[in-house]
Amino acid sequence: MAKFRTTQSTFQVIPEGNYIFKIVEVDDKDYEDFGTIIIVMQTKDGQKHRERYNLTDQDGNVNEVASAVLSTLYRNAVNNLNLKEDIEVDTDDLVGCYIQADIIHTTSEGKGKNAGKKFTNANLRNIRPALGFKGGDSAPAGSDEIDDELDDLD
Repeated sequence: MAKFRTTQSTFQVIPEGNYIFKIVEVDDKDYEDFGTIIIVMQTKDGQKHRERYNLTDQDGNVNEVASAVLSTLYRNAVNNLNLKEDIEVDTDDLVGCYIQADIIHTTSEGKGKNAGKKFTNANLRNIRPALGFKGGDSAPAGSDEIDDELDDLD
């Protein structure tokens, strides 16, 4: 028999807003069998966010929408918006890269054993390149630091 101590979950959905994320892990262990890639990113203050990309459907066909969204994330993370279509890239290149994005909440109904339950999902929108964490926080929406950084690029 195994014994363990119970704990409280510390998981919290990231509040809606604009953030800078560092990509800290790419989990592709299910890519070959299921076409799934999970990108783990976090803010400077340690809030984690996971984006799951199901690049194939149940029949093994390419999921064009997921592929396009992951391609957008890749181009912005490696700061190469002109990257050509249909070239092979390595997801390991993403680790250590930064993006700026908006978190938008949506709700969904559970399925199976979670039927009838409502869940809050945190989704990335408006993905753009970022040059790293600047100034010490995760740069919430309207941050002058981000605007100043982008102005410096002009």
